Amino acid sequence: LHLTGDKLAATVAVIEAAVKALQGAGPGVSKVLYGDVRVVGQLRASRTLAWYLPAEDEVYLRPHVKVGRGEVHNLIHELGHRFWDREVPQVQQVEWTREYDRIEGGKVTVPKVGDEVPVKAKGHAGPVTVVKDEGYQYVLSSGGTIEKMRLVMFMREKARESSFPTPYAASSATEFFAEAFAMFVLGTLQPEHVERFE
Repeated sequence: LHLTGDKLAATVAVIEAAVKALQGAGPGVSKVLYGDVRVVGQLRASRTLAWYLPAEDEVYLRPHVKVGRGEVHNLIHELGHRFWDREVPQVQQVEWTREYDRIEGGKVTVPKVGDEVPVKAKGHAGPVTVVKDEGYQYVLSSGGTIEKMRLVMFMREKARESSFPTPYAASSATEFFAEAFAMFVLGTLQPEHVERFE
C-alpha cells in the first residue's frame, strides 16, 4: 500500500495494540503471535477489515476502514481463528460447537393477545401489542398486521443474536469462538460468556 506518515504510524499502532493485548491476556493466548500481518488494500468483502487464511496460516489486515468494533478487535478476532485452528484440541472444539448449537437452538414464546411484540410500527409511539389473533396473522395495536410465522422468525433471530457476545458471533461456532476470543483478550467479554470461554 506504500503507507507513509500518519497512515503508516496508525497501522503500526493497531498491530502493536493487538500484540500488547494478547501478551497481557496470558502465555497461552500469546501463542498466536508469530509470522507477519499482511497489510492489504482489499479483502474478500468490502466490509472485511481482517482475514485469517488457515491453509497458509496467514493473517491479513486492511487498515483505515472504520467498520464494526474496530481494527484492533478485528485483528485479534482473526488471530482467534488461528488459535482455534492451531491451539484448540479437537475435543474442545467439539464441546464449543455443542455449546454453540445449544445456544443457537433457543426457543421463543409465541405471543398471545395482549403480549408486547418486538416490532417497530410507523406512527406508533409506545410498545406494540397483539390485539387479535386471526390464525395466520396478528392484528397489532398500531393498526397494522403481521404474519405469525414472520414475527416468530424475527423473534427467534433476535433471541439468538442476544444470546451471543455479538450478533456476528451467532453466525457459526468458529465465529462465536473468534468473537469471544477477541472480547476476552480486550476485557470486553460479558460475564455470562467469560466462564464458558475460560
